[in-house]
Order: sequence, then C-alpha cells, then structure tokens
Amino acid sequence: MPPFLQHWPARLSSALPALLFAAAAIWSLVVLVGWIGGPILDMFGFRQTQTAISSAYMLKDGLALRYQTPVLGAPWSIPFEFPTYQILTAILAMAGLSVDVAGRIVSYVFFLGCLHPIATLCRHAGIGREGFLVTGALFLSSPLYVFWSRTVMIESAALFFALVWLALLLDLLAADRPARRPVASWALCLTAGVLAVLTKSTTFPAFCVAGCLLVLGAVLRDVPDLRRPTVADLRGGVTRLTVAVGACLLPIALGYVWVLYSDQVKAENPFGALLTSAALAKWNFGTLDQRVSAALWSDVVLGRAVPQVLGAAAWIAPLVLGAGLVLRRVSWPLAVFAAAFAVPFAVFTNLHMVHGYYQYANGLFLVLAVGIAVAAIGQQRSRIAALALLALFLAGNAWTFRTIFYPPMTANWSASEVVRIGEKVQALVPEDAGIVVLGQDWSSEVPYYSDRRALAVAAWFPPELAQAALADPDAALGEAAFGGVVACGASDLYPPALRPMIESFKAGRRVLATAGGCRLLSPEQDPAAGGANRLQVTELLAAARVERADVPVGPVPEGFFAHPSSRLVASAPAGERLDGLYGFLDKVWAEGGNPPPVTFTLTARTADGSDMQLLARTLDPAAGEAARLPQTFSVEVPGVAGTTTELVFETAISGTDNSWGWTYWGNAW
Repeated sequence: MPPFLQHWPARLSSALPALLFAAAAIWSLVVLVGWIGGPILDMFGFRQTQTAISSAYMLKDGLALRYQTPVLGAPWSIPFEFPTYQILTAILAMAGLSVDVAGRIVSYVFFLGCLHPIATLCRHAGIGREGFLVTGALFLSSPLYVFWSRTVMIESAALFFALVWLALLLDLLAADRPARRPVASWALCLTAGVLAVLTKSTTFPAFCVAGCLLVLGAVLRDVPDLRRPTVADLRGGVTRLTVAVGACLLPIALGYVWVLYSDQVKAENPFGALLTSAALAKWNFGTLDQRVSAALWSDVVLGRAVPQVLGAAAWIAPLVLGAGLVLRRVSWPLAVFAAAFAVPFAVFTNLHMVHGYYQYANGLFLVLAVGIAVAAIGQQRSRIAALALLALFLAGNAWTFRTIFYPPMTANWSASEVVRIGEKVQALVPEDAGIVVLGQDWSSEVPYYSDRRALAVAAWFPPELAQAALADPDAALGEAAFGGVVACGASDLYPPALRPMIESFKAGRRVLATAGGCRLLSPEQDPAAGGANRLQVTELLAAARVERADVPVGPVPEGFFAHPSSRLVASAPAGERLDGLYGFLDKVWAEGGNPPPVTFTLTARTADGSDMQLLARTLDPAAGEAARLPQTFSVEVPGVAGTTTELVFETAISGTDNSWGWTYWGNAW
C-alpha cells in the first residue's frame, strides 16, 4: 500500500467532524439562499408579518422605540418586545433590500453568531474543539433551527444575546474572585443579558437557570473536600453564586421597565389595551392543568419539539444522554442543559403548546446535551461509535426537515389569497388610506402585503369596542382615511355577539376585487343594496340545473365556478333585481395562466318561450388589466310579479383551447 494511503482511515476519522460541520453549515446556507425571496407566510405568517410590518414602517417614518404595528387602528403603536431585531432589519433594508429579504438575512446572521458562544460552552463542558464541531454540526443541521433561522423572526437574535451572556458569565465566574475580572467584560455580559431580555423576554429565564447551575457546578468542583469546606471556600462560593444571581436579576429588572413602558403605550389604543402583559398573563403562562397534561409532555415535548430539534434519530437520544451521564466528567453540564430544555415548558406552558417556533429558545439546550454526550463517548469510549451517532443524527435531521419543513417552505405562497388581495389593495386603495380587515383575527398578513394601515377586527374583540370601531371606521383609522374593507371567509368566523354587526358592516358594499376567499369591498355603503332579502347569484346557481359543463362546476371562494363552456339554468322571482359579478378567478394570474377570451351571457327564458338577453360581454385578458378585474352587472328579472323566470348563465369561448378558462359568477355585495 502506498505510504500516503497507510494512514487514511485515521486521517478521515480525524477530519470527519470538521467535514460534517462544514456540510451542515453549507446546508443551512443553501436553505436560506434558495428560498430567500418568497413571501413570509410559510409558517406562522401571523408572527412573521407582525415583525416585518414594524420594520417596514420604520423605513417610512424613521427608527423609533415607540414603533408602529399598524393593525389595530390608531394610535398605531402597540409594542411588545424591544425592537432590536426590527431596527437592524430596517437598517439593512435601507440598502435597497426588501424587508422580507433583510429580515431573513438578519435572522441567519444571528443564527451563525450563536456558534461562538456555543464553542465557549463546549470548552467549559470539557469537550474541546472537536466537541464543538460535533455540537455545532447538530445545531447547524437541526430541522427546527435551519427552518426558523431563515424566517423574519426575533428568535435567533434573542438566542444569540442569551448565549453571549451565558458564555461570558461562565468565563467570568468559572474561577474564583469574580470582582477582579475586567469591568469591560462584566459590562459586555450584562449588556448581552439586557438585550436578550428586551429582544424576547421568554428566552432568558432558562439561561438564568443554566447559568446559576453551571456556576454552582464550578463552585463545587473548586472545593477540594466537599465534606470539609473551608471558610474561604464558602465565602468564594457564595460570592460567585450571588454574582450569578445578580447577573440574572439586573437584565430581568430592566426588561420589566420596558414591559411597563410598552403596556402604557399599548393602553393608548382601545384594542391594544387588551394586549398588555396583565391581560395576556394566562395566555403566556397557561394553566396548572396544562402543565401536568399529556398534551404538553407527550404531544408537544416528545411528539413535536424533540423530533424537530434532533430529527428522526431523536429516538436514540435517551440512550446517548444516559451514556453521557455515566461519564462523570460531563455529567453535570449535560444534566444542567437537559433541565434547562425542560424549564420553559413548565413556565411558559401555553406559549409552547400553541407556537411551534418557541422551542427555538430552549431547543439548543437539548442540542448541547446530546452534542456533549456524543463528544464524550468519542473521547472516552469509542470514536467510531461517536462518529456513527453523529452521522445518524445528521441524516435524521435531513429527513425530518424534508418531511416537516420543506413542503411549506417551497409552496407557492405568492399565489396565496393574502398576497393576491394585498396586490389588489395596493392597486385600488389610495396609499394614504387605511383598510378594515375582517376574518383574519388581528393578523398583520393582509396589512403587510397591502402596504396599508389597518384595523383588523378579531373575534375576541368586546362587542362594544367592535361596534364603536365599525360604526365610524374613519375615526378608528385616525389620519388614514377609510379606503375599503378586506373581508376573508364567512361571518361565522365570529361569535354570535359580533356576527350581526359584521354582516351589517359588509352589507351594501360593492366588490372591487377578489382573491380566493378574500374580497376587497368599497368604502361606500349603499343601504338599499345587499340586504338580507336581496337575490344572491351564488344561491341561485347552487340550486341551478346544469345543461352543459365541459369542466365540473361548483362553489369556489369567489362565487360559483363555471369553466367555459358552461350553461346553468336557475329560477328567480320575476320583478326582483339581481346584482352580480363575473370574471376570471384571480389565481389564474397568480399561477401565470394565459386564458383565452371568454364570453359571458345572461339570458331570461320567459313564460311565453321567448329569450331575452340581459347581459353579453367578452372579456379578453390580453386587452388590459381592466379585463382581469371582477365585472359587475345589475339586471331586473323580467316576467310577471309573483311568478318565476328561468335565468341562463353561460360562459363560452370562440376557439377550442379553453385551458386557463377559470371563470366564475359571484355576488356583487
């Protein structure tokens, strides 16, 4: 065997951790770059757009601590977290990037920044550089971290600052005499802690637990004889633990000052007052029943969080952790990190049950525990076994990412009804106007992609507040003139107490545009139109007789699908007025379709057997944008009062190619 091949197994074994680390880093970067330009709706678009819209309005109105999240009417500021991440995103977007892209980049940079303090933690755990490569590879390939680190979220920023605080705390307190450490190091440590709390307050408590326990471990390790500690040992240990607790409490205290300020600002908005820290206490912390439930520990922790953090090989993690605990050199940090992973579930119970991204704050502790255990197995028992375990975890991570996160990440969110109706709002509603959004909870999705300030009417609004806002939308929108209504879904999304006022608010408003289940309605309201007894096109067609349908017809969110060629015959009471819509489904344009011209006709078959044409129009999308928008018609049903008349709804094309002929009839109100 040639000399250079004689030692290749050992060389490969030595280089493999670094190679796997590099492969994981490249994989996370590919995921970021490959899908960096899509809408931020893939998962928890509610939270992503809430973050992004604040950065977007910083670009318009300047950087501010009293930042705007214009979704609950005026005043527009309803601050939650300190806008560390939002400010950085806005600054990067000033270079010409979209807020979506800038926010993704900021998240990913903080994600990579976590590697440096992780290396420090690995050093304190006694597993060295190679142990860091093992742990770093697990972190960089973790399905949960790969996905959420390329979203517009504050999670990676909060995690980075908390990790820096913990790493510096251990550097400062790992040895005795903390008071002799450089003042600059203490200032940096406390600054990182403050930023961690301000950026996301729910991230920091688990790090406090980990920090104090790790310092306790260092104190116990430094006592030569635990059965007979000296006065100096006790004094030094108490001092270090006191300093560690103080390093926790100071950031939390300053974070509480921010909470008081943000609550005061939110209280200026009648709906923001419903979102103060006191009002959301139960939502944040959950209940005792939740804390002891199988839904938390079995479904959320074991069924969702652990597999998303450790991938498909999570089933082997208990064996790996058990082996690591047997190796006494790493048993204490391993146990501390495992405990720190569990603490947030017991404290912020409801938040972790509802939000799949909240585990970003504590999943790292599980990664650290497993990484330390794998590295210790390799260093103290079997290197081959450790490398095999690392490869198994990385393969499982790839599989889990492909199964859980890849489908929503790669979906065509540009064709979603939120993005499409947002484009319609931008085209039809003046830039300085505001909109009322119905059927979207208090989500920022429609306001963000509409680029308009909004009042999003949520189902949990008190009826008296909702009634006051809907009675005078101009007042609710402050300086933004009332420019229209975006109504998504049916009114039964609201509780019975709100449903009548929602229906009344929508009644008599013309449909200006449609996108899936969302409609843009006019700001003007005709009291005589759209009443409860008004004829509805969709109701007529739902009971219609199908005389021709080249493609199956039926209800769609916009109305009633009638692909050409089609002929539907419905009965309507003579003498009544019928207002309706017709046109192409908006998703034709979202999916890049090129439909042929389609002719829409509406004919009345009278009692004497004659036909009366009520509508005839050909829409040619190639003629311009106007042909792509919903078209309205208003006709009086002919015939003798008290009788019924058959109405024939037809769609047809002149040629034979009816691909993309996605046409519909719908209600005008």
